[in-house]
Amino acid sequence: MDGYDDELRRTAYQKKAVSKLPPGDVLDLAVAFFKENGPGDWRVSMRSKGAINVNDIAREFGGGGHTNASGCSARGDFADLKMLFEGKLTQAIEAARQ
Repeated sequence: MDGYDDELRRTAYQKKAVSKLPPGDVLDLAVAFFKENGPGDWRVSMRSKGAINVNDIAREFGGGGHTNASGCSARGDFADLKMLFEGKLTQAIEAARQ
């Protein structure tokens, strides 16, 4: 369990670090954290700064939250989901720039 506990602590720290960034220090930032619940069953937590809306992405997958902190569940291969969410986060960043 130590490895699992270490991973949870590291993920919690990373999420907290993103939320603690002062406005203006980072112009455009959006990240996704993946936690595998079982084979092909993933929990995706997303964080962003400023006007980047990750809640819209979470809602596409039946999840929700807030503009800058949202989550959802997703099923599939990690590599495919990573590419999918990377594309969606990139689109959210570009939309916030307009």
